[in-house]
Amino acid sequence: MAHLPIVIYSPRHDPVGLAVMCQNLGCDVSILGYPNHWSELRLQGPKKLWRSRAKLVVRYDASLCEGSGWSRHVAGLVGYFTQFPDGPSKAPLLEYLRSCRFALSMADAELDLPSDERAPWVYAICSHLGGVLMTPAMLLDETGKILLSGDGCCDPDAELPNLPPRHEHDEEGDGIEEPCEPPAAARVAARAMVLAAVVERGMIENEYVSATDAEQARVELIDWLSEVDVWDEVEPEEWMLLKSPYGQLHQQQMIDAIWRIEGLAILLWSLELFDLPPYYELVNPQDVWTAVAIYDAAKALGILQYAQLRSPDELAGYRTHITMAHWRFRNEGLHPGPVDFVAMSRGCWIGTFDLKGFEVLDSDLALGDQPIRGIDAPRLSSCQSVANERHLAANWLIGWNSSVYSETDTST
Repeated sequence: MAHLPIVIYSPRHDPVGLAVMCQNLGCDVSILGYPNHWSELRLQGPKKLWRSRAKLVVRYDASLCEGSGWSRHVAGLVGYFTQFPDGPSKAPLLEYLRSCRFALSMADAELDLPSDERAPWVYAICSHLGGVLMTPAMLLDETGKILLSGDGCCDPDAELPNLPPRHEHDEEGDGIEEPCEPPAAARVAARAMVLAAVVERGMIENEYVSATDAEQARVELIDWLSEVDVWDEVEPEEWMLLKSPYGQLHQQQMIDAIWRIEGLAILLWSLELFDLPPYYELVNPQDVWTAVAIYDAAKALGILQYAQLRSPDELAGYRTHITMAHWRFRNEGLHPGPVDFVAMSRGCWIGTFDLKGFEVLDSDLALGDQPIRGIDAPRLSSCQSVANERHLAANWLIGWNSSVYSETDTST
């Protein structure tokens, strides 16, 4: 096959997971940008005595994939391949291309597939994404076999990727959220350990004066995770955060990581290991660390072994409680003014809910002895962040709409 530029198209939008996967290809990988928002992955093969190292630049243009012009780009792509000769795979291939959400280009390189020594990297990336390889003259599957070509030739052994599952839609066209199986107690405990590590990693970035001491703490944190063996629960973006050396997190990464402590508190509460403060108060980190046994592998392993969850009714009840608190904080930010929270408890879009656990003044939600409509913007923002993280954890615990913690919806 001639030297050709390659673009990978996929329905799977996964820049973070792809960056993690590339670390395991047996080559050196450097990232241009942040781990969760990169523009280039630069891959280099092993050093050689007489020849230069193999190099491949994988480029990701977020402004294209995540922008308003993506639909036009896909339409142009489909229109281009519509002109190719008909074949048994053409119609499903065009349908597949219409579902694509992600594109990667192999920048500054033309590859001689399949003999190019970089071909295994390209195929592995394509396989990870469940994608197809596009050249100006053909579409290839994840192993380089021809699916569709301009001269009408195709490989009968080429495998068309599976289309992503379609979700049911209601009459207005909005997706219907599908419930997931709620996580078992052991998984909740494992997720608590992972969140503890994420929070601690953010705190390491913020609290140490000595870079040497900070990096040592990060290494000890990784060792603790290894001892409790909860790597299966670590999400790709969490791993990129944990493995980033001290000083390499940007400000928002650090802030987002530390806020995870509020969701961690909910998981520990669900395991009957922690007493929650009210919906408007921050948790005490030291109390959380004691409950989760961070850096104490023996105690943490005991938590994993003997984990037990509160009853489904208790978890569902708390989920309703924090949903309504979250809604009230969001509503105050968007539409400041009094709300008859007591009347809402007797019937609203969520049904009825118990006022137990809420503090009320003049029929509206209060923060201790202070009415919500009297708090300043920074306090309201803090309350919203507390409620959002706790709402996420509560939804995940009941299997609301995703088995992946970070992808759980917190709409109100």
